[in-house]
Amino acid sequence: MAAEDVCRYELTVGQVVGDSFSALVGTLSSLAVVIYTARMIDIYYRIPAEIRTLKRGVVVLVGSLLASDLLQGIGAAMDAKWANERSSRCGEYCTAQGALRLIGQTGDALSILGIAVATFISIWFPASHVRAFRSNGFKPAVIYVGIVWSYLLLWPIVAVGIHHNYDSPETLFFAPTPAWCWISESYKGARIAAEYAWLWLACAVTIVLYIWLGLLFCEIITPSSTWPHLPQRVYNNEDVKDYGDRRTAAMLISYPIGMDSPISKLKIQEC
Repeated sequence: MAAEDVCRYELTVGQVVGDSFSALVGTLSSLAVVIYTARMIDIYYRIPAEIRTLKRGVVVLVGSLLASDLLQGIGAAMDAKWANERSSRCGEYCTAQGALRLIGQTGDALSILGIAVATFISIWFPASHVRAFRSNGFKPAVIYVGIVWSYLLLWPIVAVGIHHNYDSPETLFFAPTPAWCWISESYKGARIAAEYAWLWLACAVTIVLYIWLGLLFCEIITPSSTWPHLPQRVYNNEDVKDYGDRRTAAMLISYPIGMDSPISKLKIQEC
């Protein structure tokens, strides 16, 4: 009996409908990322060169996020095959989908984490430090993104290199779950280390940092009134012109909702 026949799952009507919807959303999401990226590139090169230099670090982080979104969307679009065949099975296609989902979802979380930390640094710390960070932010951003993508690519490369025997489906790293392909049920520890831990870390950090900054702009907290071990900062009009801008505060506090929604959606979907 072929390995694909051993590792084959017939899908319920609900799962077929879910895969069809997932494939549609994934396709639209991928197209949206491509269009948005093209638009942002056009806008970026219309900005004066001296301002572009200050934004290079942010561009690298956002570029990482968009790349992760694109791979995640492609992985979701691949559900169309399972919906069409009303079944899922092991094989190279399944492995490819599992790898794309893993890289896309974890990449999303780590990119969001990097953007949140960079945003916090640029607002919280003294203006002189912020200027230095912005001037030299490109190099740290490249190093961070390089580490992130090396980590993301190593997981599927190493895992598939070790667990690739299609004649023993129970040992495969990527397998049907069963509506789509992801890390096999046999490797729950890898699910936590490769994805779950980073998703929830990014979720927690963005909530804490953006709400903290929102309270700062509301003047509910100031660096001098927080815990002693935090950096002390004396504000003036040049440091933060809109210190009491409640619209800015509301925007910052709402960031975790928008940035963590994809994380919550993924976890609900996988439950």
